[in-house]
This record gives sequence, C-alpha cells and structure tokens, in this order.
Amino acid sequence: MVRFADCPDSPNCVSSLGDPQDEKHYISPYYLEISADAAFVQIQQYLENRKDVNILEIEDGSYIHAVFTSKIMRFKDDVEFRIQKDFSSGSKVDIRSASRIGYSDFGANRKRMEEIREYLKGL
Repeated sequence: MVRFADCPDSPNCVSSLGDPQDEKHYISPYYLEISADAAFVQIQQYLENRKDVNILEIEDGSYIHAVFTSKIMRFKDDVEFRIQKDFSSGSKVDIRSASRIGYSDFGANRKRMEEIREYLKGL
C-alpha cells in the first residue's frame, strides 16, 4: 500500500493522515456513501475531466497520484487519493495535497480538496 509523505512544516500541504491536532496541515478524509470501487471511478473521472490535471500514477484501483498545475504561474501541486477497499460501509478516502515549491499557498490545497469533497458528496 502506498504511504503518503508527511507534510513539511510549511503551510502549503494538507493530509488526512496527519495529526488531527495540527490545524495547519490536517484535513478530514472523505467518507462517502458509495463503494470503494465507485469512489475510485468517480475520483478518476473527475481528474480526467479537468484540463489542469495530469494523472501520474494509478495503482490497484485504490490509489491515484495526480498533479494540478495553476493557470497563471504554472505552480504544480501533488494530489493523492487512497481509497480503502475494506471500509465497513461506504468508502473512506485518505487524501493529501501539497505544493512542490514555495512556502504558503494561501489555502489553495485545502480549498481544492474541499471542492472535490463537495463534488463527491453530490453524487
């Protein structure tokens, strides 16, 4: 199983696998009322339909690594999704989004991951 890297000290990364007491970096995982397989398909389709995303890696129908590129400055952010197949009801998706360069992202990584959460809730 792919392990997410820890977030650096800089405030340009969020991860659901971090310490929940770390308000700067922690973000809740996605808990969805759809199967893990359906969650994987929906996340992959969402990413494929965006012009600012390049999918780098897909593994076992449970892991996706993509790169988002900002429109103006062309900054790159690594985004990861790990879907738990053995979650009791529905599905759980651990998430991570981190800027490759710079110190602050002005909340862009958190905002992106929350927008994807809202999209998935609407299915």
